[in-house]
Amino acid sequence: MIAALEIISIITACLAGLALLLAIPPAIPRPIGLAITAICTLVVFAGVIVDIIALITGEAHHIPSIATHISYLISTPLIVPAGFALTYKKLDRWGLVIIGVATLIATFMLIRQVQTLGIPFGYLNVSH
Repeated sequence: MIAALEIISIITACLAGLALLLAIPPAIPRPIGLAITAICTLVVFAGVIVDIIALITGEAHHIPSIATHISYLISTPLIVPAGFALTYKKLDRWGLVIIGVATLIATFMLIRQVQTLGIPFGYLNVSH
């Protein structure tokens, strides 16, 4: 389960980088920007679902702050759509920058979700 969350975090980071790189040229077609946004949203939702499954199956070692974890579960899937809502009329260069930054934020929130489960995540949680 944790391997799946690590892979999802890597994918979201790569998608965020792609969105930021595509913001460099003067303009990209709107369907490409919409496709990147949709893929980012789906991958973040998949990460939240995997996190919920880990929580239900008892894979979490200990949950130091259940309120913090639940707030991450509620807010993480809303970040990329909120970024899209800021740019839905004109998905241009700056729209892709907003989508890329929103996806990076969602990536870090997925990593924090794993940490709030009490599960060591790579080198980010070396104290456990």
